[in-house]
Amino acid sequence: MAATCLVCGARADSYEHLFPAVLGGRQKTGRIYCGTHNRRYGALVAEIERQLEPLNAQLGVVSDNRREDGPQATMVAVPGLDTAVSLSTEKALLQTPVTDAVEVITGGADGGEELGERRDMRVTNQRQKDLWVAEQRRAQRNVHIVGQGEPGTTVLPSRISKGTDFGGLRASAGMAYIAQTYLAWLYPELARDVAFRPFIQFTHAETQLARVELDAAFQASRRAKGEALKPGTTPVTEVDVAEAQRARDVAQRALPAEVAVSWGLVDGWQDRPNAFAFGHRVVIGMDATDGLVYAQVSLFSTLHYRIAFGHSTAVTESREVCIDINPLERRQPHDQLRTDLTGSAHRFDATMRAVIPPQAELQAAVTALGQRMHGHVVREISRAAVAAVESAATGEPAHDAQLLRVLAKQLEQLVWNLINRHVEQRRGHLAAAGRSGDASMLASLFAFQATAASGMTPYASQLLAIATSELAVHLQADHVARTLTADRLEALLLGSAGELMIATAISPSLNSLVGE
Repeated sequence: MAATCLVCGARADSYEHLFPAVLGGRQKTGRIYCGTHNRRYGALVAEIERQLEPLNAQLGVVSDNRREDGPQATMVAVPGLDTAVSLSTEKALLQTPVTDAVEVITGGADGGEELGERRDMRVTNQRQKDLWVAEQRRAQRNVHIVGQGEPGTTVLPSRISKGTDFGGLRASAGMAYIAQTYLAWLYPELARDVAFRPFIQFTHAETQLARVELDAAFQASRRAKGEALKPGTTPVTEVDVAEAQRARDVAQRALPAEVAVSWGLVDGWQDRPNAFAFGHRVVIGMDATDGLVYAQVSLFSTLHYRIAFGHSTAVTESREVCIDINPLERRQPHDQLRTDLTGSAHRFDATMRAVIPPQAELQAAVTALGQRMHGHVVREISRAAVAAVESAATGEPAHDAQLLRVLAKQLEQLVWNLINRHVEQRRGHLAAAGRSGDASMLASLFAFQATAASGMTPYASQLLAIATSELAVHLQADHVARTLTADRLEALLLGSAGELMIATAISPSLNSLVGE
Protein backbone atom coordinates (compact mmCIF):
# COMPACT_ATOMS: atom_id res chain seq x y z
CA MET A 1 0.00 0.00 0.00
CA ALA A 2 1.20 3.51 -0.75
CA ALA A 3 2.44 5.62 2.13
CA THR A 4 -0.73 7.58 2.83
CA CYS A 5 -1.65 9.58 5.91
CA LEU A 6 -3.57 7.50 8.40
CA VAL A 7 -6.01 10.40 8.95
CA CYS A 8 -6.64 12.08 5.61
CA GLY A 9 -5.20 9.76 2.96
CA ALA A 10 -2.77 12.36 1.61
CA ARG A 11 0.90 11.54 1.09
CA ALA A 12 2.50 10.51 4.38
CA ASP A 13 5.56 12.75 4.22
CA SER A 14 6.24 13.48 7.90
CA TYR A 15 8.97 12.02 10.07
CA GLU A 16 7.60 11.35 13.54
CA HIS A 17 8.68 9.71 16.77
CA LEU A 18 6.95 6.38 17.28
CA PHE A 19 6.87 6.95 21.03
CA PRO A 20 6.65 10.62 22.11
CA ALA A 21 10.04 12.31 22.36
CA VAL A 22 9.04 14.08 25.58
CA LEU A 23 8.65 10.68 27.26
CA GLY A 24 12.07 9.47 26.13
CA GLY A 25 11.10 8.01 22.75
CA ARG A 26 14.00 7.93 20.29
CA GLN A 27 12.94 5.92 17.25
CA LYS A 28 11.54 7.86 14.31
CA THR A 29 9.65 6.67 11.28
CA GLY A 30 7.77 8.04 8.31
CA ARG A 31 4.92 6.73 6.16
CA ILE A 32 2.22 7.18 8.83
CA TYR A 33 1.02 10.81 8.87
CA CYS A 34 1.20 13.85 6.67
CA GLY A 35 3.02 16.83 8.14
CA THR A 36 -0.23 18.59 9.07
CA HIS A 37 -1.66 15.74 11.09
CA ASN A 38 1.65 14.84 12.68
CA ARG A 39 1.78 18.39 14.04
CA ARG A 40 -1.87 18.35 15.12
CA TYR A 41 -1.41 15.26 17.24
CA GLY A 42 1.18 17.24 19.16
CA ALA A 43 -1.72 18.70 21.18
CA LEU A 44 -2.48 15.27 22.65
CA VAL A 45 1.20 14.69 23.36
CA ALA A 46 1.27 18.06 25.14
CA GLU A 47 -1.43 16.84 27.54
CA ILE A 48 0.51 13.65 28.28
CA GLU A 49 3.64 15.74 28.82
CA ARG A 50 1.77 18.01 31.23
CA GLN A 51 0.46 15.13 33.30
CA LEU A 52 3.82 13.32 33.44
CA GLU A 53 6.10 16.37 33.76
CA PRO A 54 6.87 15.83 37.48
CA LEU A 55 7.81 12.18 36.88
CA ASN A 56 9.91 13.02 33.81
CA ALA A 57 11.76 15.64 35.83
CA GLN A 58 12.29 13.42 38.86
CA LEU A 59 13.72 10.62 36.76
CA GLY A 60 15.81 12.91 34.53
CA VAL A 61 14.26 12.02 31.17
CA VAL A 62 15.84 13.89 28.24
CA SER A 63 13.50 14.79 25.41
CA ASP A 64 14.82 13.67 22.03
CA ASN A 65 13.64 16.99 20.57
CA ARG A 66 15.49 19.07 23.16
CA ARG A 67 18.64 17.11 23.95
CA GLU A 68 20.75 20.25 24.37
CA ASP A 69 18.52 21.33 27.27
CA GLY A 70 19.50 18.28 29.31
CA PRO A 71 17.10 16.49 31.67
CA GLN A 72 13.57 17.82 31.74
CA ALA A 73 12.55 20.16 34.54
CA THR A 74 9.32 20.89 36.33
CA MET A 75 8.16 24.14 37.90
CA VAL A 76 7.35 23.88 41.60
CA ALA A 77 6.14 26.33 44.20
CA VAL A 78 8.14 26.44 47.43
CA PRO A 79 6.14 27.75 50.41
CA GLY A 80 7.20 31.28 51.29
CA LEU A 81 9.25 31.83 48.14
CA ASP A 82 7.81 34.46 45.83
CA THR A 83 9.10 32.81 42.67
CA ALA A 84 8.78 29.37 41.19
CA VAL A 85 11.71 26.98 41.14
CA SER A 86 12.66 24.93 38.11
CA LEU A 87 13.76 21.50 39.32
CA SER A 88 15.58 18.81 37.39
CA THR A 89 17.98 16.04 38.36
CA GLU A 90 20.86 18.38 37.55
CA LYS A 91 19.89 21.72 39.06
CA ALA A 92 17.36 23.91 40.80
CA LEU A 93 16.89 27.36 39.31
CA LEU A 94 14.98 30.36 40.62
CA GLN A 95 12.77 31.59 37.82
CA THR A 96 13.12 35.22 38.85
CA PRO A 97 15.47 37.03 41.24
CA VAL A 98 14.53 36.82 44.92
CA THR A 99 14.80 39.87 47.18
CA ASP A 100 16.13 38.91 50.62
CA ALA A 101 16.26 42.40 52.16
CA VAL A 102 15.31 45.97 51.27
CA GLU A 103 16.85 49.07 52.91
CA VAL A 104 15.41 52.51 52.18
CA ILE A 105 18.10 55.14 51.51
CA THR A 106 17.30 58.61 52.81
CA GLY A 107 19.07 61.97 52.60
CA GLY A 108 18.49 65.49 51.38
CA ALA A 109 18.56 68.73 53.32
CA ASP A 110 16.67 67.39 56.34
CA GLY A 111 17.92 63.83 55.97
CA GLY A 112 14.39 62.51 55.56
CA GLU A 113 14.07 62.54 51.77
CA GLU A 114 13.72 59.06 50.26
CA LEU A 115 16.44 58.78 47.65
CA GLY A 116 16.13 55.14 46.71
CA GLU A 117 16.62 51.70 48.13
CA ARG A 118 19.25 49.06 48.53
CA ARG A 119 18.34 45.44 47.78
CA ASP A 120 20.07 42.23 48.66
CA MET A 121 19.05 39.76 45.98
CA ARG A 122 19.62 36.20 44.88
CA VAL A 123 19.91 35.35 41.21
CA THR A 124 20.45 32.06 39.42
CA ASN A 125 23.02 33.30 36.93
CA GLN A 126 24.46 36.35 35.19
CA ARG A 127 21.83 36.30 32.48
CA GLN A 128 19.01 36.45 35.02
CA LYS A 129 20.68 39.44 36.69
CA ASP A 130 21.15 41.24 33.35
CA LEU A 131 17.51 40.68 32.38
CA TRP A 132 16.30 42.05 35.72
CA VAL A 133 18.50 45.15 35.40
CA ALA A 134 17.29 45.75 31.83
CA GLU A 135 13.68 45.45 32.95
CA GLN A 136 14.19 48.01 35.71
CA ARG A 137 15.85 50.47 33.34
CA ARG A 138 13.03 50.11 30.83
CA ALA A 139 10.76 51.17 33.69
CA GLN A 140 12.88 54.35 34.07
CA ARG A 141 14.54 53.16 37.28
CA ASN A 142 18.23 53.84 37.82
CA VAL A 143 19.97 50.64 38.87
CA HIS A 144 23.56 50.34 40.05
CA ILE A 145 25.24 47.07 41.04
CA VAL A 146 27.31 48.00 44.09
CA GLY A 147 28.69 44.60 44.96
CA GLN A 148 28.46 40.88 44.51
CA GLY A 149 28.57 38.29 47.25
CA GLU A 150 30.20 34.89 47.16
CA PRO A 151 28.30 32.13 45.36
CA GLY A 152 26.22 30.22 47.87
CA THR A 153 23.98 27.21 48.22
CA THR A 154 20.28 27.41 48.93
CA VAL A 155 18.87 24.16 50.24
CA LEU A 156 15.28 23.36 49.45
CA PRO A 157 12.75 21.54 51.61
CA SER A 158 13.47 17.83 51.67
CA ARG A 159 9.94 17.21 50.42
CA ILE A 160 8.49 19.25 47.59
CA SER A 161 5.25 18.00 46.12
CA LYS A 162 3.61 18.96 42.88
CA GLY A 163 0.11 17.77 42.30
CA THR A 164 -0.95 16.45 38.94
CA ASP A 165 -4.02 14.77 37.54
CA PHE A 166 -3.65 11.50 35.71
CA GLY A 167 -6.17 10.14 33.27
CA GLY A 168 -9.07 11.92 31.67
CA LEU A 169 -10.47 11.70 28.16
CA ARG A 170 -7.66 13.71 26.56
CA ALA A 171 -4.89 11.58 28.05
CA SER A 172 -6.80 8.46 27.01
CA ALA A 173 -7.02 9.82 23.47
CA GLY A 174 -3.29 10.52 23.65
CA MET A 175 -2.59 6.90 24.54
CA ALA A 176 -4.93 5.80 21.76
CA TYR A 177 -2.90 7.97 19.37
CA ILE A 178 0.34 6.28 20.48
CA ALA A 179 -1.27 2.86 20.01
CA GLN A 180 -2.64 3.67 16.55
CA THR A 181 0.80 4.96 15.50
CA TYR A 182 2.41 1.67 16.48
CA LEU A 183 -0.37 -0.27 14.78
CA ALA A 184 0.29 1.67 11.57
CA TRP A 185 4.03 1.11 11.89
CA LEU A 186 3.77 -2.64 12.47
CA TYR A 187 0.78 -3.37 10.23
CA PRO A 188 0.28 -0.46 7.80
CA GLU A 189 -2.47 -2.05 5.72
CA LEU A 190 -4.42 -3.32 8.73
CA ALA A 191 -4.29 0.12 10.38
CA ARG A 192 -5.97 1.60 7.30
CA ASP A 193 -8.81 -0.94 7.37
CA VAL A 194 -12.17 0.82 7.21
CA ALA A 195 -13.14 -0.92 10.46
CA PHE A 196 -10.77 1.33 12.37
CA ARG A 197 -11.81 4.64 10.79
CA PRO A 198 -14.11 5.60 13.70
CA PHE A 199 -11.22 5.06 16.14
CA ILE A 200 -8.85 7.28 14.15
CA GLN A 201 -11.52 9.92 13.57
CA PHE A 202 -12.08 10.11 17.32
CA THR A 203 -8.40 10.63 18.20
CA HIS A 204 -8.18 13.25 15.47
CA ALA A 205 -11.29 15.06 16.70
CA GLU A 206 -9.94 15.11 20.25
CA THR A 207 -6.58 16.51 19.17
CA GLN A 208 -8.37 19.15 17.06
CA LEU A 209 -10.32 20.22 20.15
CA ALA A 210 -7.16 20.22 22.25
CA ARG A 211 -5.36 22.43 19.73
CA VAL A 212 -8.25 24.90 19.47
CA GLU A 213 -8.45 25.17 23.26
CA LEU A 214 -4.67 25.64 23.55
CA ASP A 215 -4.72 28.37 20.90
CA ALA A 216 -7.68 30.08 22.58
CA ALA A 217 -5.93 30.04 25.97
CA PHE A 218 -2.70 31.38 24.48
CA GLN A 219 -4.46 34.21 22.69
CA ALA A 220 -6.42 35.11 25.82
CA SER A 221 -3.17 35.25 27.78
CA ARG A 222 -1.62 37.65 25.26
CA ARG A 223 -4.69 39.88 25.34
CA ALA A 224 -4.63 39.92 29.15
CA LYS A 225 -1.05 41.19 28.98
CA GLY A 226 -1.97 43.83 26.45
CA GLU A 227 0.05 42.10 23.73
CA ALA A 228 -1.12 41.97 20.12
CA LEU A 229 -1.38 38.72 18.20
CA LYS A 230 1.29 38.11 15.58
CA PRO A 231 0.38 39.32 12.08
CA GLY A 232 -1.53 36.69 10.15
CA THR A 233 -2.81 34.90 13.28
CA THR A 234 -6.46 33.93 13.05
CA PRO A 235 -8.27 34.72 16.31
CA VAL A 236 -9.92 31.74 17.97
CA THR A 237 -13.48 32.48 19.04
CA GLU A 238 -15.89 30.76 21.40
CA VAL A 239 -17.72 29.55 18.32
CA ASP A 240 -14.56 27.79 17.13
CA VAL A 241 -14.20 26.03 20.47
CA ALA A 242 -17.87 25.03 20.53
CA GLU A 243 -17.66 23.61 17.00
CA ALA A 244 -14.55 21.59 17.90
CA GLN A 245 -16.35 20.25 20.98
CA ARG A 246 -19.36 19.23 18.92
CA ALA A 247 -17.13 17.49 16.36
CA ARG A 248 -15.37 15.58 19.14
CA ASP A 249 -18.70 14.57 20.71
CA VAL A 250 -19.99 13.34 17.35
CA ALA A 251 -16.81 11.29 16.80
CA GLN A 252 -17.05 9.84 20.30
CA ARG A 253 -20.69 8.81 19.86
CA ALA A 254 -19.81 7.18 16.53
CA LEU A 255 -17.36 4.77 18.17
CA PRO A 256 -18.58 1.16 17.92
CA ALA A 257 -19.42 -0.60 21.17
CA GLU A 258 -16.36 -2.85 20.86
CA VAL A 259 -13.98 0.14 20.99
CA ALA A 260 -12.57 0.86 24.44
CA VAL A 261 -9.80 2.79 26.15
CA SER A 262 -9.37 1.92 29.81
CA TRP A 263 -6.66 2.72 32.31
CA GLY A 264 -5.61 1.66 35.77
CA LEU A 265 -2.79 0.26 37.89
CA VAL A 266 -3.21 -3.41 36.90
CA ASP A 267 -0.71 -4.57 34.29
CA GLY A 268 -2.20 -6.94 31.74
CA TRP A 269 1.33 -8.28 31.15
CA GLN A 270 2.30 -9.14 34.71
CA ASP A 271 3.74 -12.44 33.49
CA ARG A 272 6.35 -10.55 31.46
CA PRO A 273 7.96 -7.74 33.49
CA ASN A 274 9.33 -4.78 31.58
CA ALA A 275 12.95 -5.16 30.49
CA PHE A 276 13.78 -1.73 31.95
CA ALA A 277 13.39 -0.51 35.52
CA PHE A 278 11.29 2.52 34.55
CA GLY A 279 10.32 1.30 31.12
CA HIS A 280 7.38 2.27 29.00
CA ARG A 281 5.67 -0.43 26.99
CA VAL A 282 3.56 -0.63 23.84
CA VAL A 283 1.78 -3.86 22.93
CA ILE A 284 -0.12 -4.49 19.72
CA GLY A 285 -2.11 -7.73 19.57
CA MET A 286 -4.75 -9.42 17.48
CA ASP A 287 -7.01 -12.42 17.92
CA ALA A 288 -7.94 -14.43 14.82
CA THR A 289 -10.97 -16.01 16.53
CA ASP A 290 -13.03 -12.84 16.13
CA GLY A 291 -10.66 -10.37 14.44
CA LEU A 292 -10.16 -8.22 17.56
CA VAL A 293 -7.17 -5.85 17.47
CA TYR A 294 -6.03 -4.52 20.84
CA ALA A 295 -3.18 -2.69 22.55
CA GLN A 296 -1.63 -1.76 25.85
CA VAL A 297 0.42 1.37 26.55
CA SER A 298 2.23 1.41 29.90
CA LEU A 299 4.09 4.35 31.43
CA PHE A 300 7.00 3.91 33.84
CA SER A 301 5.77 0.33 34.43
CA THR A 302 3.07 1.83 36.68
CA LEU A 303 0.22 3.41 34.70
CA HIS A 304 -1.42 1.09 32.20
CA TYR A 305 -3.77 1.99 29.35
CA ARG A 306 -5.55 -0.88 27.58
CA ILE A 307 -7.15 -0.29 24.22
CA ALA A 308 -9.52 -2.19 21.93
CA PHE A 309 -9.42 -0.84 18.35
CA GLY A 310 -12.30 -3.04 17.17
CA HIS A 311 -12.70 -6.06 14.91
CA SER A 312 -11.40 -6.62 11.39
CA THR A 313 -11.94 -9.48 8.95
CA ALA A 314 -8.37 -8.90 7.75
CA VAL A 315 -6.97 -10.55 10.91
CA THR A 316 -5.97 -14.10 9.96
CA GLU A 317 -3.65 -15.10 12.78
CA SER A 318 -3.29 -14.43 16.50
CA ARG A 319 -0.11 -12.62 17.45
CA GLU A 320 1.29 -10.02 19.86
CA VAL A 321 4.20 -7.62 19.57
CA CYS A 322 5.56 -6.21 22.84
CA ILE A 323 8.00 -3.29 22.72
CA ASP A 324 9.69 -2.11 25.92
CA ILE A 325 11.14 1.41 25.82
CA ASN A 326 13.83 2.75 28.15
CA PRO A 327 13.21 6.51 28.67
CA LEU A 328 16.70 6.92 30.15
CA GLU A 329 18.65 5.50 27.22
CA ARG A 330 19.70 8.22 24.81
CA ARG A 331 21.02 6.03 22.01
CA GLN A 332 19.43 3.62 19.61
CA PRO A 333 19.00 0.70 19.35
CA HIS A 334 19.70 0.21 23.06
CA ASP A 335 16.57 2.16 23.99
CA GLN A 336 14.07 -0.61 23.30
CA LEU A 337 13.49 -4.35 23.25
CA ARG A 338 10.96 -6.07 21.00
CA THR A 339 9.32 -9.43 21.71
CA ASP A 340 7.10 -11.23 19.19
CA LEU A 341 4.64 -13.81 20.49
CA THR A 342 2.12 -16.13 18.88
CA GLY A 343 -1.39 -16.27 20.28
CA SER A 344 -3.49 -13.66 22.07
CA ALA A 345 -2.85 -14.50 25.71
CA HIS A 346 -3.06 -10.84 26.76
CA ARG A 347 -6.23 -9.98 24.88
CA PHE A 348 -8.20 -6.94 25.99
CA ASP A 349 -11.70 -6.08 24.83
CA ALA A 350 -14.54 -3.73 25.77
CA THR A 351 -15.94 -6.18 28.35
CA MET A 352 -12.69 -5.92 30.36
CA ARG A 353 -12.73 -2.21 31.17
CA ALA A 354 -10.63 -1.50 34.25
CA VAL A 355 -12.01 0.44 37.18
CA ILE A 356 -10.28 3.80 37.51
CA PRO A 357 -8.26 3.48 40.73
CA PRO A 358 -9.36 5.47 43.80
CA GLN A 359 -7.33 8.62 44.34
CA ALA A 360 -5.66 7.22 47.45
CA GLU A 361 -4.58 4.07 45.61
CA LEU A 362 -3.29 6.07 42.67
CA GLN A 363 -1.41 8.44 44.97
CA ALA A 364 0.20 5.52 46.78
CA ALA A 365 1.36 4.00 43.47
CA VAL A 366 2.78 7.31 42.22
CA THR A 367 4.49 7.94 45.57
CA ALA A 368 6.10 4.50 45.44
CA LEU A 369 7.22 5.20 41.87
CA GLY A 370 8.68 8.54 42.97
CA GLN A 371 10.64 6.84 45.75
CA ARG A 372 12.08 4.32 43.31
CA MET A 373 13.00 7.18 40.97
CA HIS A 374 14.72 9.05 43.80
CA GLY A 375 16.72 5.96 44.66
CA HIS A 376 17.77 5.63 41.03
CA VAL A 377 18.88 9.27 40.86
CA VAL A 378 20.94 8.96 44.06
CA ARG A 379 22.51 5.78 42.66
CA GLU A 380 23.50 7.61 39.48
CA ILE A 381 24.87 10.55 41.47
CA SER A 382 26.93 8.12 43.54
CA ARG A 383 28.35 6.42 40.46
CA ALA A 384 29.30 9.70 38.83
CA ALA A 385 30.81 11.08 42.04
CA VAL A 386 32.97 8.03 42.72
CA ALA A 387 34.13 7.96 39.10
CA ALA A 388 35.10 11.65 39.36
CA VAL A 389 37.06 11.00 42.55
CA GLU A 390 38.89 8.05 41.02
CA SER A 391 39.81 10.19 38.02
CA ALA A 392 40.98 13.24 40.01
CA ALA A 393 42.66 11.60 43.02
CA THR A 394 46.46 11.77 43.01
CA GLY A 395 47.30 9.76 46.11
CA GLU A 396 48.65 12.86 47.82
CA PRO A 397 46.78 13.00 51.18
CA ALA A 398 46.17 16.76 51.36
CA HIS A 399 45.02 16.98 47.75
CA ASP A 400 42.64 14.02 48.02
CA ALA A 401 41.24 15.20 51.35
CA GLN A 402 40.35 18.56 49.81
CA LEU A 403 38.84 16.79 46.81
CA LEU A 404 36.53 14.82 49.11
CA ARG A 405 35.59 17.90 51.15
CA VAL A 406 34.50 19.58 47.92
CA LEU A 407 32.48 16.50 47.01
CA ALA A 408 30.75 16.49 50.39
CA LYS A 409 29.89 20.17 49.92
CA GLN A 410 28.35 19.38 46.51
CA LEU A 411 26.12 16.79 48.18
CA GLU A 412 24.70 19.20 50.76
CA GLN A 413 21.09 18.91 49.56
CA LEU A 414 21.14 15.15 50.07
CA VAL A 415 22.75 15.62 53.48
CA TRP A 416 20.02 18.12 54.32
CA ASN A 417 17.41 15.54 53.35
CA LEU A 418 18.98 13.07 55.80
CA ILE A 419 18.98 15.70 58.54
CA ASN A 420 15.31 16.42 57.99
CA ARG A 421 14.48 12.72 58.12
CA HIS A 422 16.29 12.43 61.46
CA VAL A 423 14.61 15.57 62.82
CA GLU A 424 11.16 14.29 61.78
CA GLN A 425 11.79 11.07 63.69
CA ARG A 426 12.97 13.06 66.72
CA ARG A 427 9.86 15.26 66.55
CA GLY A 428 7.66 12.16 66.43
CA HIS A 429 9.30 10.75 69.55
CA LEU A 430 8.93 14.07 71.38
CA ALA A 431 5.26 14.37 70.44
CA ALA A 432 4.61 10.79 71.57
CA ALA A 433 6.22 11.62 74.91
CA GLY A 434 3.88 14.58 75.38
CA ARG A 435 6.54 17.17 74.60
CA SER A 436 4.69 18.99 71.83
CA GLY A 437 6.43 22.28 72.65
CA ASP A 438 9.87 20.82 71.93
CA ALA A 439 8.52 19.12 68.78
CA SER A 440 7.17 22.48 67.55
CA MET A 441 10.48 24.17 68.33
CA LEU A 442 12.35 21.68 66.15
CA ALA A 443 9.80 22.18 63.38
CA SER A 444 10.41 25.93 63.37
CA LEU A 445 14.20 25.57 63.54
CA PHE A 446 14.27 23.30 60.48
CA ALA A 447 11.51 24.91 58.44
CA PHE A 448 12.43 26.36 55.06
CA GLN A 449 13.45 30.03 55.38
CA ALA A 450 12.38 31.77 52.21
CA THR A 451 14.05 35.07 53.15
CA ALA A 452 17.40 33.52 54.03
CA ALA A 453 19.94 33.07 51.26
CA SER A 454 20.73 29.58 52.54
CA GLY A 455 17.08 28.62 53.00
CA MET A 456 17.84 27.70 56.62
CA THR A 457 17.83 29.16 60.12
CA PRO A 458 21.30 29.85 61.54
CA TYR A 459 20.97 26.81 63.80
CA ALA A 460 20.00 24.51 60.93
CA SER A 461 22.82 25.91 58.84
CA GLN A 462 25.26 25.13 61.64
CA LEU A 463 24.06 21.53 61.85
CA LEU A 464 24.29 21.12 58.09
CA ALA A 465 27.92 22.23 58.22
CA ILE A 466 28.59 19.68 60.98
CA ALA A 467 26.87 16.87 59.06
CA THR A 468 28.62 17.76 55.80
CA SER A 469 31.99 17.68 57.56
CA GLU A 470 31.08 14.28 58.99
CA LEU A 471 30.31 13.03 55.47
CA ALA A 472 33.71 14.30 54.32
CA VAL A 473 35.37 12.38 57.16
CA HIS A 474 33.60 9.17 56.11
CA LEU A 475 34.53 9.73 52.47
CA GLN A 476 38.18 10.27 53.36
CA ALA A 477 38.28 7.14 55.53
CA ASP A 478 36.67 5.05 52.81
CA HIS A 479 38.97 6.49 50.18
CA VAL A 480 42.08 5.65 52.20
CA ALA A 481 40.74 2.13 52.88
CA ARG A 482 39.86 1.76 49.18
CA THR A 483 36.22 1.05 50.07
CA LEU A 484 34.72 4.18 48.52
CA THR A 485 32.47 2.57 45.95
CA ALA A 486 29.24 3.77 44.37
CA ASP A 487 27.30 1.37 46.60
CA ARG A 488 29.03 2.72 49.70
CA LEU A 489 28.31 6.35 48.78
CA GLU A 490 24.70 5.50 48.00
CA ALA A 491 24.38 3.89 51.44
CA LEU A 492 25.75 7.07 53.04
CA LEU A 493 23.32 9.27 51.11
CA LEU A 494 20.21 7.15 51.29
CA GLY A 495 20.57 4.11 53.50
CA SER A 496 20.98 3.14 57.14
CA ALA A 497 24.67 4.00 57.05
CA GLY A 498 23.76 7.60 56.26
CA GLU A 499 21.12 7.68 58.99
CA LEU A 500 23.69 6.49 61.54
CA MET A 501 26.22 9.03 60.29
CA ILE A 502 23.75 11.89 60.65
CA ALA A 503 22.60 10.75 64.09
CA THR A 504 26.21 10.62 65.28
CA ALA A 505 26.93 14.08 63.89
CA ILE A 506 23.94 16.11 65.08
CA SER A 507 22.47 14.23 68.05
CA PRO A 508 24.75 15.89 70.64
CA SER A 509 23.53 19.34 69.61
CA LEU A 510 19.88 18.24 69.41
CA ASN A 511 20.09 16.46 72.77
CA SER A 512 21.41 19.62 74.36
CA LEU A 513 18.70 21.69 72.69
CA VAL A 514 15.76 19.59 73.93
CA GLY A 515 17.29 18.56 77.23
CA GLU A 516 17.95 14.88 76.54
